[in-house]
Amino acid sequence: ENVFLLAKIPDFGTLNLLPGNANLFNEGMYIGQSHLNPSVASDTMLLSLGKDQKISIERHLLDDFTSKQFIGQNVKIQRGYEIVIKNNKPKPVVIEIIDQLPISTNEDIEVELMKAGGAKYNGNYGRLIWREEIGNGELRKLQFSYTVKYPKGKNVDGF
Repeated sequence: ENVFLLAKIPDFGTLNLLPGNANLFNEGMYIGQSHLNPSVASDTMLLSLGKDQKISIERHLLDDFTSKQFIGQNVKIQRGYEIVIKNNKPKPVVIEIIDQLPISTNEDIEVELMKAGGAKYNGNYGRLIWREEIGNGELRKLQFSYTVKYPKGKNVDGF
């Protein structure tokens, strides 16, 4: 339910940085310190800049896409969600939204993505990822839905 700022510094090896503490500033304000370790085996350095209070995000269960059916010896549940993002900054932002579907390690329980809403889906982890550019003052809505099918009498957490 929060938006976190993450600074990505590509090709940081060319900057000849030394290991140590660094003061972090965002939009001209001091936000804290971080320890830099340039010996990390990656070409991009990631720095967490904390929560961004100027971008709001909410996730709602959609009643229109939520149902429970009994089909033969199985129960089929459909869930739909809407993610609402509002950019309250005076400039556009590029934001990455990550959500997740349940995943099953039991062959009797099937999870199927019905609608990805433009997200890239990784079925191994059940992860949905959107990368969106949202204009200043813009409100963006993303929707996704999935079904879970399991045998009657089986206890499935969360359903």
